[in-house]
Amino acid sequence: MGEYGQTEQDVGPAARVRRLIPDLDDDLVAELARVEELLLTLAVWEEDDPDGPAVLPVPLAGRVALEALNRVQRQIAATQSRSHPSAPPLPLMFGADGHYEHRPLRLVEIEAGDLALLSAAAMCLGHTLAVAPASELAEAIAAGAEASGGAFTAAPSGGELVEAFARINGLLDLATTADTELLAARLQDARGDVVLTPAEEDAYTRLADRMNMMWAGGSPLDRWTY
Repeated sequence: MGEYGQTEQDVGPAARVRRLIPDLDDDLVAELARVEELLLTLAVWEEDDPDGPAVLPVPLAGRVALEALNRVQRQIAATQSRSHPSAPPLPLMFGADGHYEHRPLRLVEIEAGDLALLSAAAMCLGHTLAVAPASELAEAIAAGAEASGGAFTAAPSGGELVEAFARINGLLDLATTADTELLAARLQDARGDVVLTPAEEDAYTRLADRMNMMWAGGSPLDRWTY
């Protein structure tokens, strides 16, 4: 297994978990793409090192974490409003008054093993930057972060991108509570727009606080968008 957490073998490839994910427009999809660029850079570094194959720690080796990320990306993409411009609009979510529009939550099933692999990968990357900042792997992380920048966006540092990776994992694997279960049950069979009951809106408020803390560090401006 390695020292950084569970692998897919520990959890079981067939195990799936239900997660509530906020519809963050393109923001979550874009952050996942930047992490993908980082893991792809590490995979190429591992495979094409002119001095011989580099040895990456589990679960970064052999594209294992990259493939897990790609599976999660496919599952998440369809839940985000602007990531598929040609697709029909996704359902909206309204408060108990039927008028106030909340940021929608989406119910998605994700492989538990993939979440464990991504958590272990983020821990491994963070550990490397903390204890071996001058290592070849740390240099490769910095190169991956540089490659993740876009034409109109500045590239993050290696530490910033690894921190974003950890935030993504935290959002996707937020601990289940009674609020989560209540809203998941409502969304399970929902068709079209959802108008929350007063109890569901209270649960939404508490869950949105937790999601915003994980995703945006509790930013009041970001919380206002819920």
